[in-house]
Amino acid sequence: MPDPVRDHGDIVACVTRHLQPEAEARWDAFVDGAPQATFFHRVAWRGIIEQVLGHRCHYLYAERDGAITGVLPLAEVRSRLFGHSLISTPLCVYGGIVARDADSEAQLTRAAAALADELRVDYLELRDRELRHADWPVKDLYVGFRKAIEPDHEKNMLAIPRKQRAMVRKGIALGLEARHGGSVEEFYRVYAESVRNLGTPVLSRKYYQRLQQTFGDDCEVTVVTHQGQPVAAVMSFYFRDEVHPYYGGSVALGRHLAANDFMYWSVMQRAVERGARLFDFGRSKQDTGSYHFKKHWGFEPQPLPYAYHLVRADAVPNISPTNRKYSLFIKAWQHLPLPAAVVPIIANGLRVYFTILIGDTWGLEYATGLDHMIFGWQFFGTVLVALLLGGWFFRDPLVAREQPAANDDKPAAARMLVGPVVVALLIAGPAWAAGLASPAAPVQAVYLVAPTVTVWDGPQTTASDWQPAFNGAAGQVEAAYRRPGGTEVVELFHAVYTGKPRSGHTLITYGNRPYDPARAQVLSSASQSIKLADGRSLDVEELRLSGAEGSRLVWYWYCVDRRCTRSPMVTKLLQARSVLGGDDTQSSVWALSVPVGYGGIDQARADLRALALALPASGAEPTSGHREHAPSGSSP
Repeated sequence: MPDPVRDHGDIVACVTRHLQPEAEARWDAFVDGAPQATFFHRVAWRGIIEQVLGHRCHYLYAERDGAITGVLPLAEVRSRLFGHSLISTPLCVYGGIVARDADSEAQLTRAAAALADELRVDYLELRDRELRHADWPVKDLYVGFRKAIEPDHEKNMLAIPRKQRAMVRKGIALGLEARHGGSVEEFYRVYAESVRNLGTPVLSRKYYQRLQQTFGDDCEVTVVTHQGQPVAAVMSFYFRDEVHPYYGGSVALGRHLAANDFMYWSVMQRAVERGARLFDFGRSKQDTGSYHFKKHWGFEPQPLPYAYHLVRADAVPNISPTNRKYSLFIKAWQHLPLPAAVVPIIANGLRVYFTILIGDTWGLEYATGLDHMIFGWQFFGTVLVALLLGGWFFRDPLVAREQPAANDDKPAAARMLVGPVVVALLIAGPAWAAGLASPAAPVQAVYLVAPTVTVWDGPQTTASDWQPAFNGAAGQVEAAYRRPGGTEVVELFHAVYTGKPRSGHTLITYGNRPYDPARAQVLSSASQSIKLADGRSLDVEELRLSGAEGSRLVWYWYCVDRRCTRSPMVTKLLQARSVLGGDDTQSSVWALSVPVGYGGIDQARADLRALALALPASGAEPTSGHREHAPSGSSP
């Protein structure tokens, strides 16, 4: 423990304060001169933690006679998964109190505990490098690895144990090259894949960019390449005469090239050139892979006694990948393609955007209900295909362990195509969306005449109370036909919708149906298979209605650009395909109806089947315009 500061034999009391912007320079001056301080005590971390990570910071310092005598960086972390905590310092291996004397340390300890109690956090965590709070619970999960390095490269090489030294030499022999001063973009591509393989989500690229922008030359990226391709990368921090290779990893191929070993050796060489005399390998959990890797380099583990003041928690938390509670999440993340981390977020934003766009352009009925479901499934399918393609391009290569894989230009070429394709989609997507959102042409009336049916008498004017309800049609026609010698009149209804579906001009929508519910009710429904004049078979929907005039049988079906179906969903899909393809689509509904007379339902079906077979199978498309007569509507 530091000795208390005395003035003429009396202890001069200190006070604790919350850091204000005007005191930041004094804070850093104290940190620079305090032997116990670390890179992670620098005040710039406050801006990164608050502005990039979104955690509220509480930086406390002790002051005596206007001079800072101790500092304690704290950040309040709220997480649905990990709870509510006060940590010194999150994302940093070191933290805790740095004080010039025992009184300052005691005052900061009391202030931190009081703040934790006031905030009602689960716990306060101080990431000390030395045991400083013997009466607090301590977690011994982590150990640190720090070692002095020599100014001579050869001595540092010989200080590495023989087996690990052989791995470094292997990387050298395989032609690995290290480049210092790399970009965050190069680093992030390698590091994101590396931590994904370990089962850990990667932080946003913005975080690492902010680190480099904030700390400048004290934050350096080293990229290791093999035949021009990045296989490993590390972001190192420099503080006084120390180097911290902090965020590092390699791609799958790099493991077979000893890329990590070569990378850390290159950082050690670079640190010597920059005047560093201490190599800090960071922390590791005891008895893990990284723990043994660092020991093989000749580093000895040093306990990191992180101390805890429990507020609402009952025990020291175990927020670690070694916790079985998180094992399922880790295994799932390890097998997740890298694009999957980003694509669902972007896709969900686009889904919301296009739903609003559709509702604003075509009407709320298109943004909800059946339409919403169909467009949603289409969008889901597109996103799924994009996700699978992205995962294929960025999949881990299968490399034999005996020897490094030969350079294969095909995966590289495939990856090179991803960028141009994404750019093209970003350019074409808004233009395509703008085309979909462009105002539809005004609905022009389409005048239809009832077709002449061979052998049947008609067309005649309808006289029954059967009245289909299809609102917003560009044109419609109703007619009655009687078969020679027949007793019942068969009625026909045909309505046409042209152009892009929009509000008030939609074939499949709530309220459109082949009967008027105010005049009839449905007794039963079924499907029937019929043949048309051109030999095509078609399934139609059958309704049996009951109304004031008795029982009636109705057959109906939909057509979109001469493709016909009984299914409203299939009709929507056909319409959507035409709209997305930019085609000038035409949709229509055909309905036939006959009373169920003395011949019963079988005779009624025979009458409907006979008229359907006799209807013309071809004819001109409906014509828009103001003409007295126009050809009949789209053929069934």
